[in-house]
Amino acid sequence: EYEIIEPHKIQAVTAKQYFWHKKAGIGHLVLHTAGGKLYFSYGNYADILQMVNFWMYKVESSGKDWM
Repeated sequence: EYEIIEPHKIQAVTAKQYFWHKKAGIGHLVLHTAGGKLYFSYGNYADILQMVNFWMYKVESSGKDWM
């Protein structure tokens, strides 16, 4: 199943990495919206941090309201 989410609908972005995942370089990403949370698990943590920065830029630079 696919979900399409517009960047201005994102309310928060969370990147998590458990201490036992640090050596492997993996982590988790959570997109928070008014409709709930979207989870992306076990991704490359360096890539996750780049995605967080990209999405936060898109959210902050968009002139659209999230509602």
